Formats: sequence, C-alpha cells, structure tokens
Amino acid sequence: MRALYRLGDAPAALTVYADAREALFEHLGLEPGSDLQDLQRAILNREVAPDPVESRAVIMAAAPSRHVPAQLPLDVRGFTGRLNELAQLDAVLAAAAKQQTAVVISAIAGMAGVGKTAVAVHWAHQVRKEFPDGQLYVNLHGFDPTSSPVSSPPTGLSRSRWIS
Repeated sequence: MRALYRLGDAPAALTVYADAREALFEHLGLEPGSDLQDLQRAILNREVAPDPVESRAVIMAAAPSRHVPAQLPLDVRGFTGRLNELAQLDAVLAAAAKQQTAVVISAIAGMAGVGKTAVAVHWAHQVRKEFPDGQLYVNLHGFDPTSSPVSSPPTGLSRSRWIS
C-alpha cells in the first residue's frame, strides 16, 4: 500500500487495503490490524507524502523474498566415509530427476548408533539446492532414552500423508 501510494497510485493502494480486508475477514473473521488501518486512514487523508523517487529505489533494491522451511539439523563436522551410501542416494536423486512425476522415498537402515542420521543429514545438506521448496526434518525418536518413538503424524500432517 505504502509503495503504491508513494508511487502516486492512491486508488491502487486503497484497492490493496480493500482486498486484504476482505481476505482477512473471509478466511479468518478478522479486521485488519491497527498498522494497516492507520495507513489506510493516512492515504485517505493524504497525510503520507508521496515520494516516487525514493519508493522506486526501495522497490528496485528489494529482491522478492520467499520464505521456505529449512529445518535440517547442523551437518556433521568432519564427516568422512560412507562414499558408497552417498553415491547411492545421489543415483536415486538423479534417476528421479529424469521422471518429473516421480516421488522418491528412501530409507537408510542399520543398527542403532551406526550413523544413519549422520549420513542422511550430511547428504541432505549436499543436495539442498535440489529442493528449492525447502527441507523438513522429523525426529522419529526410533531410539531415544527420553522419548517414545513417534507413532502418529506430526502436527499439521494428515494421517493420509504420514507413513509410519
């Protein structure tokens, strides 16, 4: 709203307010917060002086930001070995890239304490650019002296999308 108004387009700024107000009320049953209401009032009263030169510079300098989840634990410092396992995971990813509709689920099996999580986390850090929509991490507590294993979906996941 502020950018549109400062660019000299008060009607468009007020349209943004109206659209936001309608969406907030329709989806959440809420009115806009005081910051938005104050900005709308200032635009209606022409209290905010348009400064198109400054606004254009700010708009041009601001790169579009996209927030994506990045939940990976820290990579293992000094990770060594497991080249064969990492190569296998790379091969699965490369094969999946050739089939655009492929959904790949990989499992790393082994005894407790052999480094399954370390391999998975290390590999995930290596290929994170292949997943621009983000990386999620769920600790299933398969062996944890302080917690029971996870048996139901984490909050926010439907049971139909959860595989135990």
